[in-house]
Amino acid sequence: MPEKNFNILKSRKFTVNKFPELNNVYNNENTYVIFPSESAINLDEFRELVNSNENKIGKCQEEALDDSNIFHVILIDGTWPQASGIFYTNHDLHKLKQIKIDTEYKSEYTVRTQPREFFLSTLETVSIILSTIEQKPKIYDDLVKPLKALCEYQFEFGAQPHQSKEYLIFKGLYNKPLSKKYRNYLTKNSKFLKWSAIKNDSA
Repeated sequence: MPEKNFNILKSRKFTVNKFPELNNVYNNENTYVIFPSESAINLDEFRELVNSNENKIGKCQEEALDDSNIFHVILIDGTWPQASGIFYTNHDLHKLKQIKIDTEYKSEYTVRTQPREFFLSTLETVSIILSTIEQKPKIYDDLVKPLKALCEYQFEFGAQPHQSKEYLIFKGLYNKPLSKKYRNYLTKNSKFLKWSAIKNDSA
């Protein structure tokens, strides 16, 4: 990719004071951040918005394509604690509309323990977003293929597949102490429990 097509900003706090170039991004009504809040729209809803916008631009050929009339998606990269910390300490991100990955994909990155049953790596998240928007499942398969190969290579040399922390807790296999607050949070918000109930009902 040509260097003119991207900027690399390194920090934990991405404020307008520190990075003035982010002002247009934060104030663009078409900027979204990937974050699973209650008000977040799902990917299918986002795809409809993108398609509608493309049709509108296509009918106005004289309109120049620039940052003001295209969609921006912010994806926070890092471990789950790091990504959560970046979101909660960057208040400009809180003002943005949000998208959630509301799918039943399970992570292929099984050499690592995911915190929740349907949590995904950054690569998988990007793959799902692109394949959903473009409506081409092959995009997901092609992008995730190297990740699967990496895990299979490590398994060949003795690594063991990991279940999520959530799975271990609800199966009674997690031996570390858990606070009552955290256990109640898991019980209330667990997609794993819903998925298990559906799977058991269909058995």
